Amino acid sequence: MREEKMWRRLAGRLLSRSTRTRFKRELEDLLGVEILVPPNSQHAGAVGIATLVSGV
Repeated sequence: MREEKMWRRLAGRLLSRSTRTRFKRELEDLLGVEILVPPNSQHAGAVGIATLVSGV
């Protein structure tokens, strides 16, 4: 149970808004282009993964 809490805490940190924003900014600096992220991008990712898994 303790290990599960550790993983949940780690996932929360990795998925936090500030971490995503910082990662996006660093990636933009590295690539030299602006990265556009739609407001509900997690839904697009979920649909993409579902499509890949389904074999469509």
